[in-house]
Amino acid sequence: MCKYLFILWFFLMAGLAQSQDRVLFDLSGPPLPKTEYIVLDLLLVECHYQLRFQPDSLNPEHILEEPMVLHLGQKVSSFLNYNRYLISQELKELTSNADFNRILNRSLEPGRSTVFNPHIFKNYPEGKMTTLDRVFMDSFEYEEPLYPYEWRLTGETAQWEGYAVQQALTTYGGREWVAWFAPEIPFSDGPYKFGGLPGLILRLYDTQRHYVFELTSLTPQEVPGEIEVSASRRLRTTRARFWEAERKFREDAVNIVREFLIETPADTPQRIERNMRRRNNPIELTAD
Repeated sequence: MCKYLFILWFFLMAGLAQSQDRVLFDLSGPPLPKTEYIVLDLLLVECHYQLRFQPDSLNPEHILEEPMVLHLGQKVSSFLNYNRYLISQELKELTSNADFNRILNRSLEPGRSTVFNPHIFKNYPEGKMTTLDRVFMDSFEYEEPLYPYEWRLTGETAQWEGYAVQQALTTYGGREWVAWFAPEIPFSDGPYKFGGLPGLILRLYDTQRHYVFELTSLTPQEVPGEIEVSASRRLRTTRARFWEAERKFREDAVNIVREFLIETPADTPQRIERNMRRRNNPIELTAD
């Protein structure tokens, strides 16, 4: 089911899904199957972050913002786009294609975008970090060592949103990162793939400020929920191979997408190519 949401997102990014009389894919037929989930841990604390990022390295005026959520458990944590999380919860109640169309329409509402889509599990499996992500129609899953970088504590301190925070620096994915963590919040975790410090990371940004994560709320769960992973089939790969698949898709999106388009204007290839060129600034610039 989620692949249709991702395809719709891509067409919207390419400017191809604005006309109601244009058919992009067919959702008729029998009801779509529900996604099954596997419970990994109890959800103890929900942390919300706001992500601001610059998708086009050549256009600093174009900044996108999306809400993210970090679910902290006893042993496992989950980090993903909050809108994507809400969609996954709605899909659990899916009973018909009409319900699915309703979810699709809701996903198009202002503030419901899901451009930044990796889903990251830390300490799953134990001692590892697992990322779920997509390249167009293909779902991928790859593992890395838990916290595959080294932090350097600078000794610099500050106050942020009422918390005493300390600064730490590291390098990952071809970027230099600055983290501000709060030792009084005893969770060695943070946004995206970052953690491993003696306290929760409240602010995180690369030195060019192309990607900035900031904590907006922290809520202990009075009744513990569940941290889950979908049981959907995915292609197991490595981080380096996933990064290469993303690169190849950006370079050849027109030909890859063409076979999925049923009816489009004549300028569709040019529009796809133009919009993909504007998505030239991924959070990970290298797979080293």
